[in-house]
Amino acid sequence: MPGITPDAPCPHCGTVQNAGTLAQHVRLCLADPDVRRRVLLTLRDPDDPTRAVSAAAASSVARLTA
Repeated sequence: MPGITPDAPCPHCGTVQNAGTLAQHVRLCLADPDVRRRVLLTLRDPDDPTRAVSAAAASSVARLTA
């Protein structure tokens, strides 16, 4: 059918997504080591108090995304 995109798996986490939204998911997928690293660096940034979180919250995020 025209206009319907097939499902496709994420190359990082394997979840099946609609191919129309897969590109956005792939850029933000925490199973991608580079994305995880950038998120954790942002959360731990002591020079930017608008984004940095406490050490306890940062370690919780690190455990959840490991």
